[in-house]
Amino acid sequence: MVPPKLNPPEWKRPPPLQSVDDDERDSETTPGSLRDTAVEKMAPYPHKQLLILAACRFSEPVAMTSSFPYLFFMIRDFHLSDDEKDIGHYAGLLASSFSLAQFFSGLSYRLFIGTAF
Repeated sequence: MVPPKLNPPEWKRPPPLQSVDDDERDSETTPGSLRDTAVEKMAPYPHKQLLILAACRFSEPVAMTSSFPYLFFMIRDFHLSDDEKDIGHYAGLLASSFSLAQFFSGLSYRLFIGTAF
């Protein structure tokens, strides 16, 4: 079996550039003039959506840091440790577990939203 002979397409040299006078450039009959081409309008800037997104981005650190003033006293009242250094350690673990729980619940929420809608 003989493989087919493939002929490459012929390459054509583009026409040389020609200088255009200002009078010809401004006329509407020039094929490449800006007046002949339709200019697409850009979509309006999504102010409302970005404002909602900014509010969500602002509320996340507020929710995270609102628990910090209470963590020390909550752990102290649970009598997990008598040493204040250990209470600070437990408070750090509790605060980081809050962020970790948000991360994993966000992933499952994304999967739920992707399948529900």
